[in-house]
Amino acid sequence: MSLFAKPRKKSAKAALTEAAQNKITQAKAVQSSPVAKNTALPEDALLEGAVVEGALQDQALEGIAILRLSHEGRGVGRDAEGKTVFVEGALPDERVTYKVRFTRSRYDEAVLDKVLHASPQRQAPSCEHYAVCGGCNLQHLNPTAQVAFKQALVAEMLHYPEENFQPALLSEPLGYRRKARLGVKWRKDGRLLLGFREKSSAFITAINHCPVLSPKLQPLLPALHKFLPRLEVKKHLGHIELVEAENQVGVLVRLLRPLDRLTKNDQRFWRDWAKEQSVNLLLQDDEGLHSLTPEAAAEPTPFTYQLNDLTLAFTNNDFVQVNAQMNQQMVKQALNWLQLQ
Repeated sequence: MSLFAKPRKKSAKAALTEAAQNKITQAKAVQSSPVAKNTALPEDALLEGAVVEGALQDQALEGIAILRLSHEGRGVGRDAEGKTVFVEGALPDERVTYKVRFTRSRYDEAVLDKVLHASPQRQAPSCEHYAVCGGCNLQHLNPTAQVAFKQALVAEMLHYPEENFQPALLSEPLGYRRKARLGVKWRKDGRLLLGFREKSSAFITAINHCPVLSPKLQPLLPALHKFLPRLEVKKHLGHIELVEAENQVGVLVRLLRPLDRLTKNDQRFWRDWAKEQSVNLLLQDDEGLHSLTPEAAAEPTPFTYQLNDLTLAFTNNDFVQVNAQMNQQMVKQALNWLQLQ
């Protein structure tokens, strides 16, 4: 049975082919006028409708005007037929060509092909992996515009006028993230993939540099890339967490097998590497957390950070604000507003 409700006898593959051909033909027609910015685009209503997933179209569709950003940061426009298109990587006030990735009965999901007319708010991404890596999604938008977009989004969701907002708290746009989880996968050819998930995918982007990580965490990426291939048992690794606390830098390795399945050599490799990198290494299996350091206490030393005169402890499983500078600013502002005596 077709994924489309109508016509009943048409296969999903045939429907996708026909839809793509119709779109390419229609896109060649000159659009009579751009759609007004305040035209309603009810995203929630668009969730209805079947989807046909296929390979990314090789042929880019002719330019459309981008009207605004969706809640998740994709550019929103309409094609020549009036169908809504969500274009990843596009910005408001731009005219772009795009390639459809998924087509649904009421809207298409696409990726940016070329920017024909760029927004003045567009900037070059800070990271070489940005086009593929799913760790960040708005690096092509300048930081001031990012804050304005997020504030407008909150105002819309809360039905609260923006003019009543307090000035936004700001921090450095890079080098702030003190906690991260990295996926680990070994290709059939033996090559290591270590990094974050790709955009809209379960695949892992192989990265050896991440400018968003804090300065103390950044060197651990190339160090892990160099070290992990030395292990004798590689496929026991699930993911690796990096944590920067005020009292230590931690590396937590999630094992897919019990700790005692690690070879003696691998245990020695991990100990030596942790000492070389000056990090607290913790290995986690289904039984809990383990340290390979002989002098370690029965319970691993907790991570801590300071807020005013309070020292707060947390584990790798606890939520903490990944931006330490912003966390301090938020607490300070809240205390000022409360005027506690």
